[in-house]
Amino acid sequence: MSRTSSSLAMVVIGLIGLVGYASAQIAASTTPVAATKPIVSATHKDFGSVPRGVVCLHQFTIHNPFDSLMKIASVRTSCVCASASVDKREIPPGDSATLAVSVDTGKYVGQRVFTVFVLLEQPIVQELQFVVQAESREDITLSPNQLAIGRISRGQPAESSITIT
Repeated sequence: MSRTSSSLAMVVIGLIGLVGYASAQIAASTTPVAATKPIVSATHKDFGSVPRGVVCLHQFTIHNPFDSLMKIASVRTSCVCASASVDKREIPPGDSATLAVSVDTGKYVGQRVFTVFVLLEQPIVQELQFVVQAESREDITLSPNQLAIGRISRGQPAESSITIT
């Protein structure tokens, strides 16, 4: 092999190494350090079998592990039987927001799985998915749909009734 060929090979190898190093530096500078920390601890809730007409409620926590403000762009659900909202759209570093999800079992019969989509827009663009499921049963009904006692004072008796069919 000639001296020119070996010099050219060394230049090519050097350029390949330089491109690899530059790619790694760009990736490191655009990936937030805290991206490896969890944003949510739970993404699934199974309400199980519930009487038709009951509204099931659950809250998920969304944590901001980044060193900058985290912004939520949108929240949507896969079905009109479920609704979702967050208590704040901007989450400071180290703080949390609450995602409240409700499922109205009066709008369907049988087993259903719903997905809640939360789109983050800052400091990273990422879509979080929360899965909620419930079986709405017609063979068991409650009248009224929910048991509510209301406000009572300590030490005072309280009474409420519900009919299970």
